[in-house]
Amino acid sequence: MGQVAGTLADISDTIRDKDLSEMVTATTTFARQNPAIFLGSAAFLGFAAARFAKSSAPDVRIAAQGGRTDLKGEQS
Repeated sequence: MGQVAGTLADISDTIRDKDLSEMVTATTTFARQNPAIFLGSAAFLGFAAARFAKSSAPDVRIAAQGGRTDLKGEQS
């Protein structure tokens, strides 16, 4: 786990030291050299973002009915 944290810190430092045009160029180069990995990563990030958005959104059905929910999600 410590190695993963170190790698993420290194990536964070690398991103912090580059401007936007350098990051776009690096991303474009990576996508051209590794299209399957790039598309797979993009799909994974899209699914993860959709799951996060869905799980953090309030329950619209109950709100539309004018009801309130308690912490367990039960309508009161």
